[in-house]
Amino acid sequence: METSLRAILKDWEDEPRNDKLYHRWADKSDSDHLTQSGFSAEQVHTYFDQGGRAAISTKDGKPVGSFWMFPETKVFDKWFRVDAALDEIISWQVYVDPEFRGERWFREIRRFVFPQLIDDGYERMLGIIDALNRSYLHAGARPERRNVGRIFCIRLLGLSLFHINRRWGCGF
Repeated sequence: METSLRAILKDWEDEPRNDKLYHRWADKSDSDHLTQSGFSAEQVHTYFDQGGRAAISTKDGKPVGSFWMFPETKVFDKWFRVDAALDEIISWQVYVDPEFRGERWFREIRRFVFPQLIDDGYERMLGIIDALNRSYLHAGARPERRNVGRIFCIRLLGLSLFHINRRWGCGF
């Protein structure tokens, strides 16, 4: 999914903020917070070493969620590669603690992140969304976002069978 950073911010400019959420950029010392999404501490450190940026949120001192972005090429699961243009950033692995769902956390952290990304020269975000996340696909449907492709894959014993935008392929 491709998202225009400026258009999304403009869409939200009249919406009230949730001032109980505190957002900041994370670093390697935030491993405890960033591993809540299922990553190991080693993966967190590797993502930072690969140029990844993570924003984290808290509410009353409790971890709420995290949002990972990658400014350049990113290889997912050791085989799937996404290349970004100079003015694009890749979004991956958004996590919110179940206790805080429904508080519009993701909108709020993007309000923190997007202006800074725009200042850094980014105009669009490429997000990878799991097809099973129907609520996000529905909630995210708007003119400022567009579907740029679909990927289906099955991996078995190192063999990957994939379907990318009407094209089938396989490989190890």
